[in-house]
Amino acid sequence: GLLIITPMLWEIVNSARGKQWEEYMIVLFLVFQILPYTINYFPLPWKDHIMDILQTVQPEMVTGYIGYFILGHYLSHYEVSKKLEYLVYVLGVILILAAIGLCYISSQKSGKPIQSFYENYTLAGFFWGSSFFLFFKNHVSKIQWTEKQEAVICRLGSYTLGIYLIHVLFRDILHRAGVDSLMIGNTVIAVPLVMVCIFVPSCIAVILIKKIPVLGKWIV
Repeated sequence: GLLIITPMLWEIVNSARGKQWEEYMIVLFLVFQILPYTINYFPLPWKDHIMDILQTVQPEMVTGYIGYFILGHYLSHYEVSKKLEYLVYVLGVILILAAIGLCYISSQKSGKPIQSFYENYTLAGFFWGSSFFLFFKNHVSKIQWTEKQEAVICRLGSYTLGIYLIHVLFRDILHRAGVDSLMIGNTVIAVPLVMVCIFVPSCIAVILIKKIPVLGKWIV
C-alpha cells in the first residue's frame, strides 16, 4: 500500500510547502491514530465517545503506516531543535519502560503474553521509534568508521527493505517449529536469540535473490 501511494506522497513532501505538509500529517497521525489506539487500552469514561467521533471523521488517509512513512522522511531530511530531540528521548525511554511494565503486570494477571501497550500504534511505539531514529541520525552517524566498516554497513543497509519484506515468512516458519520468545524461560536471552534466528536466514535469502539477474534488481 505504501509503495502504491508513494508517487503522490513524493509530490506532497517535495512541494514548496512540503515541510509544513509533513508536520501537518504527523500531527494528524498522532491525534487520529496514535492517541486513540493508546487510550483504547485504558478504561477511560470518555473513550467510547472519542471512538464514535473517529468513526465519523474516518481519517484513513493520514492514519496507518503512512504516518510513520512521513515521519521517517521528516526526521531524515529536517533538523529538530535540541530541546525537542531530548524531549523525544525522555518520552521514548519513559513510555517504553512504562509499557513493558504494564504488559508484564497484565500478562501475570491473565496468564498469557500481552504486548498491547508497546505495539506499533501506541505512544510508546511512536516515541521509542522516533528516539531510536534520532539517536542514530544525530549521534551514531558521527562515529568515524573505517572504509571497510562503512562498506559492510552500506551493504547491510541495502538489504534492509528485502529483509523487512521477507522476515515474516521466516518468523512464521520458526514459530511453527516452536522457536519463539517463549521457548525458554529467560526472555532476555530468548528474544535476541529469536531475532538472530530470523535475521540471518532473511538476510541470506535477500543476498541470494539479489544475485538473480533483473529479478533481484527490481524486487529487493
